[in-house]
Amino acid sequence: MDKKLREKLACPFGELTDANSVIKRLEAQKNLHLSIVGDESLHKMLCLGVEPQIAIYDNRCMRKSIPIEWKQKFEEFAIEKNVHKIKNPAGKITKELEATIKKCLQKGQSVIEIDGEEDLAALVLLANAREGMIILYGQPKRGMVWLEANMQKIKDAKKLMKEVKKSD
Repeated sequence: MDKKLREKLACPFGELTDANSVIKRLEAQKNLHLSIVGDESLHKMLCLGVEPQIAIYDNRCMRKSIPIEWKQKFEEFAIEKNVHKIKNPAGKITKELEATIKKCLQKGQSVIEIDGEEDLAALVLLANAREGMIILYGQPKRGMVWLEANMQKIKDAKKLMKEVKKSD
């Protein structure tokens, strides 16, 4: 992947925020579809009582294994949900990742545990989202990104996904 594409992908697709602001926004919304990508974001939200319809994580935070307590929290959350364990290397969008996300968007309450890296999963979610869907994902060392899907953002995500796939 070239430098220009990496820079595009490093920029937040939505609004940079924190857990407290997310909670306030979630309380103000009704009937929303929430997806969370990333171990730290998922752990924070689960600890605050927020359960997403779709959770995507890789058991790593900043390329290091997450604490056992986080793993236990994720396992508790995953009980009675559609759980998918897939492989996806860093900086790639595999067919398996894309197909699994599409399946989860149709099924609802789902967990995707990735062996590898979930670094581009938010992009895939957005490219396949319905308008109004909320995606939360971590922005390393900066906080969380609140991303509300709309037609323009979905279109932009599809275009960016094509660029990522071409770079493989």
